[in-house]
Amino acid sequence: IVFCSISFSQKEEEIDAEVTLENAMTSEEDGFYFEAYELYEQLVNAYPDSLDYQYHAALCLMSIKRYQEAFEQFETICKKGYTSELLTYYLARSNHFIHKFDKAIELYSQYKEENCHDSSSNIECLEIDQYILQSYYGRELYNNPLELRVINLGETINTLYPEYAPLLNLQGDVMIYTARTP
Repeated sequence: IVFCSISFSQKEEEIDAEVTLENAMTSEEDGFYFEAYELYEQLVNAYPDSLDYQYHAALCLMSIKRYQEAFEQFETICKKGYTSELLTYYLARSNHFIHKFDKAIELYSQYKEENCHDSSSNIECLEIDQYILQSYYGRELYNNPLELRVINLGETINTLYPEYAPLLNLQGDVMIYTARTP
């Protein structure tokens, strides 16, 4: 009787994992990343050797803008030998978001070399080029920050209500902006 009880308990645990995985995948596909992350974390805790669960948890962390945690998780599973077609891409993105621009450039370039052979006009490849360029600019701005001042332009411009998206003409003497006033 004890043997049957243990066997039943293991079977019940597998069904819970199966349902949790299905719910996690559905939440992730539907864009409910907080919920999906919590479900994947339950799976990671139950099955710590499953790098696939850790990978999907890291993807969810990226989507909820917890970039440092995502970076750490991607690094961990990479070191453990996990492979995925997009792992290099997500490692590059997470490095980019935590301001490790040199590493991001290196990983973007590696991803591009592995995935952009004949189709240099491919949208995905052009996107990678854009991210590489952003990383170069990010590195430059991070290493040489600009000193900027916010100036109140007076009551006729700065009101109690929100003003958005200011644009100057080429001569710099006309400003156009959106305002939310009554």
